[in-house]
Amino acid sequence: MPKISLISISYLLNSFLSTALMFIYFFLGQTNKAAELALISSFILVLLQIFSSNKRNLILVTKNKELINKTLIFRIIFVIPISIIFFLYLNISNLFSVTNFILFFLFSSLWINEIFIAESELKKNYNFSYYFILLMVLLFFSIILDELLFGKFFIYIIILFIIFLFSKQIKNIFTNIQILKYLNIKNFKNSLYDNILSSTFFSSFSFLLSVFVWRFFLIKFLSEEVAIYFFLVFAIASFPSTFLNNFLGMTIIKEKKLIFKKLYFALTVTTIVMIFLLRHLINISIPIFDIFALNYEIYKLLIYSLVGTIIMFPAMFIRLNIIFISVKNSNLIFYLDVLYGILISLVVPTIGYFYLNYLNTAYLICSIISFIFYYTIYYFMIKK
Repeated sequence: MPKISLISISYLLNSFLSTALMFIYFFLGQTNKAAELALISSFILVLLQIFSSNKRNLILVTKNKELINKTLIFRIIFVIPISIIFFLYLNISNLFSVTNFILFFLFSSLWINEIFIAESELKKNYNFSYYFILLMVLLFFSIILDELLFGKFFIYIIILFIIFLFSKQIKNIFTNIQILKYLNIKNFKNSLYDNILSSTFFSSFSFLLSVFVWRFFLIKFLSEEVAIYFFLVFAIASFPSTFLNNFLGMTIIKEKKLIFKKLYFALTVTTIVMIFLLRHLINISIPIFDIFALNYEIYKLLIYSLVGTIIMFPAMFIRLNIIFISVKNSNLIFYLDVLYGILISLVVPTIGYFYLNYLNTAYLICSIISFIFYYTIYYFMIKK
């Protein structure tokens, strides 16, 4: 397995667990549970990953080992106040349960683990990736098996996963002098400033808040039973660009830029074929499909969203190029991300309030906005 693929798979599994669980519960027939998980996980990710994706990109671009240690210590310590905020949110929203609280620690462990993956990528040490991928496969298998046969061991499975995840890392943390030196008030304050008051914080916050806003208003406009289909379709449509933007893209730009053209060609061909097949199914009456509610509307949602996939993918690649080419001015693009986040956050609420029947075009509209926004920035900042 190529090293770049191994690392990419690690980032993929580390960051898309919530989406994977949503799909698992949906296909097991638990649509309400899948919708609730989607909303809960998106709020947790807003609390956690606002400090996440851009930090990883900065670590890989700058190869700053000190930034790795500072970010790692920050995340380990900051889990405590974030957990209190999440606990209060659950109580206020009448959503408190042991399972929901355990979910927080599951995603917190992955939030911290992201830095270990970035560190292993810089050191070209891929042993941890093999271990982590195996651990995630076992996690998925255990959860599915529990849901099918028992339905009562989810909490214990998650606790065991967290223990095994960090079993290889705890010793390194407490024996690493470079990391331990940040365990003082002064360095922690500096780390707090770097993570919360930095441009990367506001950039990540705006991206992730938009996801929560979309899911919140989709449930408000459509109900959980219908909204879950939008969650799943938007997750499928946005997957290529999200994976590129947060995980694979910077590696491609640094090492194998030509891969992007091949990837985009493959993505475009695959998407067009899928769109053609879906359009064909819409125009053909197949009795077996009558058992599915909202069948016609789901197909239209898929088609519009898949067209958006083709547009969104190059938009995110343009954004990464801006960051990579103008490292010294990267703060500017991060602050502009805030404006972008506000714009896309307004898409679903605006359509829902004024053009409810056109909610299925939300991702397509978001993709068009994204491409225009980042190409304009690229033209004036780089190309011109």
